[in-house]
Amino acid sequence: MKVRSFVISLIITLTILSLVAVTLVNQTQQKESLILDTKELDLPESAQYIPSNAYLTIHFNINPNKIPDYIEAEASKKSKSQARKEGIEIRDGLFALIGLDFNKDLSEWVSNDFSFSIFNSKENRINKGWILIFEGININESSNFLNEYWENQNINGAEIEHESYQGQEILYEKAAGSEIEGRKLSMAMLNNNLILISSNKKILQEAIDVSIDSTKNQLGDYQKKDLIKNLKNGIALIIASPDALESFLEVPQNIAQKVDLNGFVASIIPKGKNIYIDSKFKFKEQLESKEIVNKNEINLFGEEIYNSNDIAIINNTQQILNDNSSDIYSLLIGKALRQYLINLESPIATNLIELSKGQLVLINKESGWLIKSLDFSLIPIVDQILISQNFVKSTLNIKDKDITVWNKLETIKRGDGYILSPKIGIILSKDSNKLLWTNTLSSLDKENNSKSIVERSNILKNSEFNNFITVKQQLSLGQRSSQKILNHWKPWQLLKTVASKSSLPNINRLNLALGEEEAEDSILKVRGMLSID
Repeated sequence: MKVRSFVISLIITLTILSLVAVTLVNQTQQKESLILDTKELDLPESAQYIPSNAYLTIHFNINPNKIPDYIEAEASKKSKSQARKEGIEIRDGLFALIGLDFNKDLSEWVSNDFSFSIFNSKENRINKGWILIFEGININESSNFLNEYWENQNINGAEIEHESYQGQEILYEKAAGSEIEGRKLSMAMLNNNLILISSNKKILQEAIDVSIDSTKNQLGDYQKKDLIKNLKNGIALIIASPDALESFLEVPQNIAQKVDLNGFVASIIPKGKNIYIDSKFKFKEQLESKEIVNKNEINLFGEEIYNSNDIAIINNTQQILNDNSSDIYSLLIGKALRQYLINLESPIATNLIELSKGQLVLINKESGWLIKSLDFSLIPIVDQILISQNFVKSTLNIKDKDITVWNKLETIKRGDGYILSPKIGIILSKDSNKLLWTNTLSSLDKENNSKSIVERSNILKNSEFNNFITVKQQLSLGQRSSQKILNHWKPWQLLKTVASKSSLPNINRLNLALGEEEAEDSILKVRGMLSID
């Protein structure tokens, strides 16, 4: 499914941003005992030094020193050495992107939690930069790091400046010649054993300023705390501003502008060979979509999900496919669904989806497509469309089940003559409460012979996401569609710069669910699962 809509890309982006999660599950052999336990999700102490309106923030709940150990333990005996090497490579490459040698600069003193935030001030270009906040294992080790780091910089010819700001000592490299003042790496060690490392002095000063005023930092933002409160516990907490949603995560502008300031939060949860993501969007106004959905009408089912390329479970397709709709789900997945129908190259399938009322399932497999619907009013409409195209309706009995087939004979030029070739318009199988439409008998046969609903195949029924709120839309993309998205996604290119080809995760399937909280009419929940081979 070719999905340019940000919803798909968002899930992948958040996963890549939390490279530790990808790495942990990439080498696992279905042993979950050694995966890091996730603790209660909350804002860490470092959030006090991050502005509430920061561009993008990731609070990590993992000690980067231990990543290679976990990977090595989870790998098979034959691949332990290679797994550890790749884990080190990814971790070190990530920190190298911001000019730090993890093994030399950080490994001896960092503890479990650390935070990374990007500041992106529109008012002052010097204030564009990042800050990395670590908690040291003890004050002595943290102090030793600062002294040794700046001594080495001085030995290498850098001129080091010491400056007192709001009672805190800031160390930074003095700009030389025509360089912009304050664009060099800057650091400060605080009394609470936190070390702040920033891309420039101005960012560090801003971090110290906001720490003094609880109304301006994340830790004192009670609305943000309330938004985070019900997220699933994970190894990383992500907070994004509307600007970050639009420019980095590529959220369409007409959606990003509706999001409240820092109204996006997400938690990342690795488990086995899957990575789960639990996220919320807080909008400035209530969501326009108020359709009540019975989430148990149609579910993703086990036999089909693993033999299918892509699956979509859509509510109110007429509204979703409307170009002029302001419904949030139409804005999120409407364009992607329209493009997918074009690529499907089946006018009758497009007609079915465009005209269907209520809930609908679209399944695309190698053998053909299948549409499951609850809308019996479609039968006379489809009949009229196909009869106008000279198709003939007939009833066949296959395995004691009646099916309806619309077909016709076409003449096809073959050499110097013509041959008659049968053409199927559509095939329908129905029972008392649902319709199955398809373009191939093989797809219908597999569906009729598949087991009843398998709960584990429905991401909403997974143990990670029980008691999901009102679910409106679900997507499940196979390997081909997921990989196609990755190949055109900027953060994937970032991952390629810090990892070897062999250590890149192989995405097998991507599942998404979009819904709302009953008590919060301005919050959209997006939950997903990445399955990695």
